[in-house]
Amino acid sequence: MTKQRGWQLVWVVLAIVLLGCGSTDTPMQKQVPVARMSSPEPSVAATTRHYLRLLTQAAPPPTDSLTHYHGLVAQPDVVPGRLLLRLPTYTIVVQPDSLYPQVTIEPAARTELYNPRPTSTAAPSASGKKPVRLVLTTRKTNPALAVSLPELVATFGQWRGDDYAPVEEPLEPDMHTTEIPYRNPATHKLSRITVRLQTAPQAPTNAVHDIRLARARQLP
Repeated sequence: MTKQRGWQLVWVVLAIVLLGCGSTDTPMQKQVPVARMSSPEPSVAATTRHYLRLLTQAAPPPTDSLTHYHGLVAQPDVVPGRLLLRLPTYTIVVQPDSLYPQVTIEPAARTELYNPRPTSTAAPSASGKKPVRLVLTTRKTNPALAVSLPELVATFGQWRGDDYAPVEEPLEPDMHTTEIPYRNPATHKLSRITVRLQTAPQAPTNAVHDIRLARARQLP
């Protein structure tokens, strides 16, 4: 093989290598695009404000407006008359009513640990359907929401009173309860915000166990 022919072979090999590197069909360029993350979970205060506005409309809100939120649709609970909207860190419990619907915001951990759930251990009935048995489990700890009473007061108004009535054998730790009356400035309709707390509402630090919202039946 002459020296000139050897160089020609070298150039052919280099050309083949360069053409391969410049191909538009390489595996790296065929990667599947990463899916976008969904919008972040609304804060507890933002969700409270959303449902307060619904409950204090001039007319009672349609059920659909209460059961659709943040791209989710409420699902039936095992407790009759309740619907659950499950978000990552808290759950919205909707109790529809044509005149006075109620909404509760509770930690997701409580929904998982304490919410009654059906069991299917019983034998089927004559119709072939297994009976549903609800089980209530005593809970020694009480999960809290990512919101404080001062934050709720700054947003919705001053709390009123402290209701603390411990029971003899509670299914959950004893809690203090206070109310924040809220009036919609546009419609002048009133709603009650009931807040359950770990300690007395005047305590510097506290933990909010849940928030219950209801369209007021009459003026306070």
